[in-house]
Amino acid sequence: MPDPAAPADDPVHAVAAAVLGHRGVVRLDGGPYGTVASYLPGRRRVLGVQVGAGSAHVGVVVRPGVALPRLSDEIGALVRDVLGPVAVEVTFFDIAEDAPTVPPPRRGPHGGAGHAAGGWGRHAGLA
Repeated sequence: MPDPAAPADDPVHAVAAAVLGHRGVVRLDGGPYGTVASYLPGRRRVLGVQVGAGSAHVGVVVRPGVALPRLSDEIGALVRDVLGPVAVEVTFFDIAEDAPTVPPPRRGPHGGAGHAAGGWGRHAGLA
């Protein structure tokens, strides 16, 4: 979970907040051994986000009913919005069966995905 006391320019917490803001993501996850993580000063650790030089790795647990290829693209775009042009690896560690299903995006008047509430958030057009 992002640290509310983290500096505003902290890229790890900014990536965590951006990814957690996606409707299809239930939580960040470091994997079975906690290997997807960032270790910060003061013995702080952020599970599910690893930022390196020119790359990032994000581990997530998702809601049922989410199209994983599309979600991977959208998470990648969210991470690049924060970090700039970096390679992004997304690992889906689990599907939270007890989480509510994500409804399909609304269709626009011409059959395309709509950008209204109920769609895929601010990255509705990515695929």
